[in-house]
Amino acid sequence: MDQSNYIWSLTTEALKADNVAAGKCFLCGREPSSGVGEHVIPKWLQKRYKLANEQLTLLNGSLFFYRGLTVPACTFCNNSVLKSTEDFVSKLRPEDIVDWSPKHAFEVGRWMSKIFLGILIKESALSLKQSRPEHGSIVPASYFDELFFIHLLIQSWRKKITFNCLHTIHPFTLYVYQIEEDPNYSDFDISTNVHGKSICVRFGGLGFAFVADGGLQHNSGDLGPFDL
Repeated sequence: MDQSNYIWSLTTEALKADNVAAGKCFLCGREPSSGVGEHVIPKWLQKRYKLANEQLTLLNGSLFFYRGLTVPACTFCNNSVLKSTEDFVSKLRPEDIVDWSPKHAFEVGRWMSKIFLGILIKESALSLKQSRPEHGSIVPASYFDELFFIHLLIQSWRKKITFNCLHTIHPFTLYVYQIEEDPNYSDFDISTNVHGKSICVRFGGLGFAFVADGGLQHNSGDLGPFDL
């Protein structure tokens, strides 16, 4: 099997409803390791902003501790495939915006793709109503075939993938902000929009808004997400 078909097959296996429901590796669909899995919000970010005992709000309105936000991953995917981008993003500083490059954008874009996918994978393993498990999970396992493109973007950790895009050099829109820190607000925040396939993350003086739209919003000029 050539490499392009190999990557495609991994994504296909990972997103199969049966494999998602069975708790297989979220990146390759194989058997997960016996460990805790992949931390959706990486440990370096939890430590830097003291998030372990903080909670985020899930789609059903329930609260969940960041420290427990993990998804099944095999040993290779957990320890090897994701490491380089985590290292890259962890070293970003607000002053890097001055010399922001396509490499910066691509690394941040696929990092945010992993977080977006990971949150939804976690919600597929949690009951929509804890008192009524027969109502199914917060996110149905059958939903993930809609995230095939996002998963391929994540797979570019594994092997360089070239995306041909109509509107921009990257297959997504990424807004980048240098944010003035305010003592009245937390240094970390995150928000997702499932239907819009978008995620916003702020840590310290950096803010990012990612939209899995094939770069379409770049075609509308420099209006930004609030003026489109």
